[in-house]
Amino acid sequence: MEKIFFLHFLSILIFNNSFAQTWTNYNTANTSTQISHFNARSCAVDSKKNIWFATDFGASKFDGSVWANYVNYNIPIFNTFTCVAIDNEGNKWFGSYIGVDKFDGTTWTHYYLGDNSNDQVNTLAVDQEGNIFVGTEHYGPYLFDGNKMS
Repeated sequence: MEKIFFLHFLSILIFNNSFAQTWTNYNTANTSTQISHFNARSCAVDSKKNIWFATDFGASKFDGSVWANYVNYNIPIFNTFTCVAIDNEGNKWFGSYIGVDKFDGTTWTHYYLGDNSNDQVNTLAVDQEGNIFVGTEHYGPYLFDGNKMS
């Protein structure tokens, strides 16, 4: 009986530990820099394995040890980003409360959502052809084909 109990206990211990996960919180205690704002709303990984975050104060990139923070100073009041997606060319697309911002690593470009420029962008996705799909709070989905929102 003791042998059966021991084997049962051992199997539970092994089974539970095989699914154990370790989570790391990257903050100033374990990195030399920090994310631009701790409310990280969305993240995406680029081809260089950098992790890009949409935050309440711009975009942040984490390369595994150092944070770099980016703000679109052309529209400084609306740097609360709600989501992020990365296209096939490596451009980072950030949703906000007033449209979509594209960041190519150097330059920011802002796109309003046509007549509904005050609609919050909740989600972004990029297809294989490079079309940007935009999900909004009040006016539904949009498609950006690189030239216009429809």
